[in-house]
Amino acid sequence: TDDTWRQWPDWIEVAFQHPVTAGRVVVHTASIVAYEIQVAVDGTLVTVAEGSRRDGEPIAASWPPRLCGALRVVAKSGTGDRIGVSEIEVYAE
Repeated sequence: TDDTWRQWPDWIEVAFQHPVTAGRVVVHTASIVAYEIQVAVDGTLVTVAEGSRRDGEPIAASWPPRLCGALRVVAKSGTGDRIGVSEIEVYAE
């Protein structure tokens, strides 16, 4: 991401060694509030989900499965100075 504090958006990306089918993600975070989930399809980022996380719960989003080379979590707003993510789980369905 960048070296800014309390300036949104920020993002974190998982790049896969080989394309995978992704249709659901669980993001464990205490700092992201509003978010967007993007997948890289043929090198182009496509938004597949967006919303707001409830306090104390992980982000859980699903969409029709797509073959992708990367998954990006965009933090559109947050509770702290920077985003913090402890785990990203990616599932086909």
